[in-house]
Amino acid sequence: MIKSLRQARITDGLPRVLARQEWVIALSEALGLALGKTLDYTDESQIYTRLDTAPETVLDVLAVDWKIDWYDTELTVEQKRRIVKTALTVRRLMGTAAAVKLQVHAIYPEATGRGYFAGLGVAPQFEGHGLGTLLFYRLLQREKEVGSQYMSLFTGEDNHARFIYLGAGFRIVRTFGVMLKEL
Repeated sequence: MIKSLRQARITDGLPRVLARQEWVIALSEALGLALGKTLDYTDESQIYTRLDTAPETVLDVLAVDWKIDWYDTELTVEQKRRIVKTALTVRRLMGTAAAVKLQVHAIYPEATGRGYFAGLGVAPQFEGHGLGTLLFYRLLQREKEVGSQYMSLFTGEDNHARFIYLGAGFRIVRTFGVMLKEL
């Protein structure tokens, strides 16, 4: 019969003549206890996979150990959990708008799911080489990674970037007019 790893002993796989000797039984039990402790340690060390059920005190300790500067012990346990879960990604993206967005959304998730960006540009000497397209597609990818469900933007009819937006799958939903009154 197959036993669990915690119950298995070396004597289970040995011939009966050998398995009945006292020194083999003692060795088998000692190794079984050592294996059990190793399995316990392995179970306890799987912190990242257990963040959804980790107690608040563990989240507080992880915030200190992982040097999560934006962590606040006064936050709710749900906010703490979101911060700790996003901390490694934030560190990887540090210095980018995506990192800031992740930090803010961990505390105040945006209910609408709208991705946001304030603008994108390429210096004139680098125009015409696809850099703007590449940057915009990378921006879309990052927005999706941080949980955005959609993006919207305003652009003018004469803005060359609108071809990038259309090529990325954006569609014109509404147009608006610019009104002018000379004084």
